[in-house]
Amino acid sequence: MSYINAIMGINAQVQVVATPSGTTASILSHATLAEDIVAYWALNADSSIPDRTNRYDGTNSGADYTTSGPISGAYSFVSSNSDYIDVGNIPIAGASEDFAIAFWIKATASSGTEYIFKQGEESTGRWIGCFSNDGTQLLNFVADDGSTAEIVGDAGSNIRDGTWHHIVFQRSGSTLYTYLDGNATPDDTEAANANSCYEASNMDIGRRSSAANAYFNGDIADYGVWNRALTTDEISDLYAAGNGLPWQPLPFSESSTLHQNLTSYYNSDGQSFTDYWGVNNGTVTNATFTSSGKLDNAFSYDGTSDYVDMGLNSSISIASGESRSVSAWVYYDSGTHSEADTIYTLGWYESSGRSKFFRCSVNTSRQLSFECEGEGQGSGDRAVLTSSTTLNTDEWTHVVFTYDGSTGTPKGYINGTEVSYSAQTSGTANFVISGTNSNGRNYLGAISRERDGYTIIQELQGDLDEVGVWNKVLSSDEVSELYNSNSALRFREPFQGHTTLTTDLQNYWTFRNDGKSDVSAIDMTVTGATYTTDGKMENGYDYDGTNDYLEDSNITLPATYSMSMWIYPDAYDYRRIVNGWDGAAHYPELRFDNNNELYYTDGSSSFVTSGSDIDTSGWHHIILVKTGTTAKIYINGTERGSGTGLENVSNAVTLTLGGDRTHTSTKMFNGKISDFGIWDKELSTDEITDLYNNGIGLRFY
Repeated sequence: MSYINAIMGINAQVQVVATPSGTTASILSHATLAEDIVAYWALNADSSIPDRTNRYDGTNSGADYTTSGPISGAYSFVSSNSDYIDVGNIPIAGASEDFAIAFWIKATASSGTEYIFKQGEESTGRWIGCFSNDGTQLLNFVADDGSTAEIVGDAGSNIRDGTWHHIVFQRSGSTLYTYLDGNATPDDTEAANANSCYEASNMDIGRRSSAANAYFNGDIADYGVWNRALTTDEISDLYAAGNGLPWQPLPFSESSTLHQNLTSYYNSDGQSFTDYWGVNNGTVTNATFTSSGKLDNAFSYDGTSDYVDMGLNSSISIASGESRSVSAWVYYDSGTHSEADTIYTLGWYESSGRSKFFRCSVNTSRQLSFECEGEGQGSGDRAVLTSSTTLNTDEWTHVVFTYDGSTGTPKGYINGTEVSYSAQTSGTANFVISGTNSNGRNYLGAISRERDGYTIIQELQGDLDEVGVWNKVLSSDEVSELYNSNSALRFREPFQGHTTLTTDLQNYWTFRNDGKSDVSAIDMTVTGATYTTDGKMENGYDYDGTNDYLEDSNITLPATYSMSMWIYPDAYDYRRIVNGWDGAAHYPELRFDNNNELYYTDGSSSFVTSGSDIDTSGWHHIILVKTGTTAKIYINGTERGSGTGLENVSNAVTLTLGGDRTHTSTKMFNGKISDFGIWDKELSTDEITDLYNNGIGLRFY
């Protein structure tokens, strides 16, 4: 999935919740609302206007925060106070471009014309906006391309009745639409403009900047912008969503282990084939998008040149002794199948000992078939299984393949139950299959053959939905959970309800995807450190104490900030855990002292020590909280030291994780670091306790 999908997440579990009118509805069954989203302001945080895509944070001018929103919070605007929120230049409404704007509003009767939003420059005639008509209490949208101002309304509905209403204004093709309160039938339509309505200018929520007395009176909440039109189902979902567009979901249930070692997941719910991690996004060739999937949508393969190329990435490589599992819902078409039907493959096929592949397929007798071999290996070194259990045709079947890299044992499952085997051969040879070799691609629905110039062969004739890949052996309980869930990835909010931990979160690295941040576009450069799945929560990096580190030069450390991390040290003696440098006189760093205490300084003469030794017997949770000139150190949820007289950095810092900025060998961290986060606030004691006790860390799925 795209980067925005990775940070937004969309609730793919059908839940029953209360709507603003007090009724109940099934909500957010559509996982597509994160696709092509430009910005989303929940407007549920006091004193800040964060965009959940981390691109267009807003600036508030006078509007007051209220907790009485339709979902959580909202902002109240008073026209006589000239209240508004500036969210920056939002690039939408170009020539012939679809777009959508959705929000909640609550307002009472007014005698004037008031603007809910406006973007563009009226001096050039290119702008879009939304206003409530003078005295009529109706809602109108205007799209002006400099020659024609098209106005689309709300079919006479009085929206100034003191209750919350959900509004969608969008362009789809050659038509402008308005939708009120989730109705599938648009309230009004109008022919769309022939030319662009976009002009580089900041979008204001709550006013029309060029018109006197055009400020809004009322409340606004959950304001989102897309560079495409929303479907009627998505519009209905947004209205019925008693919890709005949820932030950073956690897949499966709280107790599930299915999120662990999950490499890729394809729910097929968007017409672009996106990996839910946003890492191994696929390119579709000929396969057809269909709404008749097992759980929602799917892709259909006709057996002739239909496949999905999932690209090259080191995360999909199979190392020596590494395990792998693949899960999919398969609709196996009836008809003639003259060769095997490939479900998933990594590598390429050839005879004469030149094959190098990992493949899951269905053979011509409708039996599950699994093969894994390394290049140049004989047949005795291959891991193979063939099920005696067969697939039914023309119906959805859940299949799982597992390969245990330590024993070489393959297993197969159909509809949650392990199959019986007509053949099952273990292979423990060195199955090293690169995920970055351009000859051996990562495919769904096909495999490539070397002697034909790596062209695809043995294409699938049927449909695929909900394909997942894990770097581990799924247990029988996990296989059963996947089969019985009937809702694929089930999503929950982070921290099991402790949502304040997402407020003012600047960056967070779970290290499930190299050095990439799970929150922002800031990715640390990895030098030497070894990626490990043996992190505290899941993954992390192992540092050798000589020349291993992660680093980025664009980290901001304001006057008040907090850092959280899990560490497993193998040595101490003044070694740096985190070190920063602002290019001036400050180098905030957290390190060990000579007696194994934690020590924090910023380059001044002041410092803070933990007053408590750290041992080498396991993982420790460390939090540094700095508020102005004061700093505190917490170990495993408990405050261990504090001090004053510290200084603030003056610029963005180069942050080194696992060593100091000079990369001096005697100062480099020796051990493992996992789940590193930075907040632009002082974490509360409850939040610190949550981070320590949570057990799964801050997850981004």
